[in-house]
Amino acid sequence: ALSKGRNVIRYQDNSTGSRKVRITHKWREISDNTAPDRVTRAVSPKNSEEVNTLTPTLEWHAAKDPDRGDSVSDYQVMVSLRPDCRWPLSLSLYRSVGSAVCQWRVLMSFLNPGTTYYWKVRARDSHGAVGRWGEVFSFKTSAKAR
Repeated sequence: ALSKGRNVIRYQDNSTGSRKVRITHKWREISDNTAPDRVTRAVSPKNSEEVNTLTPTLEWHAAKDPDRGDSVSDYQVMVSLRPDCRWPLSLSLYRSVGSAVCQWRVLMSFLNPGTTYYWKVRARDSHGAVGRWGEVFSFKTSAKAR
């Protein structure tokens, strides 16, 4: 791998015969922009809390951006049935919030009463760097939730 600064690559072909050597390389510029930190704390519902609605508002503590002068501009949220939150329950429950607001209301008609759901969040900064997914939180809809 190449690193920031000057890189020198030398190649010497010691093969014999008429075989041709082909060298292919790719170059991709990467800025010094650091992705935002992970979201590590749920505000509401609290982890493992039972809710009485099928459209809860998920809230979390803001992620910090380590770059001076940069800030979080958007969050992505995923809701899943899996404890590892590997796959969204629906593509409609894998959403960009569209702002730096640390909350998102689950859309109507996706959740069922008496079910445990898992969710996680990641931040994107104003330069487009996307952070890693945060911790996985859970909530349960009550049997009488509407």
